Amino acid sequence: MRWQRFTAESARTGEPIDTRDLERRLLADDDEETTVVIGSWT
Repeated sequence: MRWQRFTAESARTGEPIDTRDLERRLLADDDEETTVVIGSWT
């Protein structure tokens, strides 16, 4: 979902995607998204 937001923003502004910045933004902590882990491997 984050990738889609970044590509849509790039298309809207006409700015090319900076891959270094994109990597930083995709790997950054995002308060909007949460991953729930249920169970565990044994």
